[in-house]
Amino acid sequence: MPTDINPVNEAIIEMANTLGVRSGPAIADAIIGNVFPKTLKSAQAEGAEHILRNGLIAHVSRLLKSTASASAQIDLSSVEATFGEYIRPLKSKSYFVPSREEYVVVADLIARPGEIKEAAANLRKHGRDCIDEADRLELLFEAVTGSAPIPSNDDAPASDQGAA
Repeated sequence: MPTDINPVNEAIIEMANTLGVRSGPAIADAIIGNVFPKTLKSAQAEGAEHILRNGLIAHVSRLLKSTASASAQIDLSSVEATFGEYIRPLKSKSYFVPSREEYVVVADLIARPGEIKEAAANLRKHGRDCIDEADRLELLFEAVTGSAPIPSNDDAPASDQGAA
């Protein structure tokens, strides 16, 4: 998502810098009427304003996750030597911190170590949620295809069967 050629992305980054936050909902609410005045008016008339807003929030969040502010990049260069072996393998430039309700760039996370733990816990929860959902889909697959294991009629645990 190059920010230098997309006017919407430029407006997002500018508003993030103006507001001093990296929160999808806050930035989307601040720019929606200015960036999409005709679309917003049509969406309101058709009762779809929340769909437009939610889509913009998703786009803003993706952009914020993939970009770092200029000041964060400067800060990151100063800590790169110390924490580079940990920073380089990271797949994102910022991570969502639930208590702040915004994406926080890695350099700022380093300045607030508790938020590193919070961001990691948030990612881990999301990962577990994904695994749980995959497990539910597997069960659905087994039910649909008839490939579910047939339960035993014997209530005794398998290890007790040979002990008689």
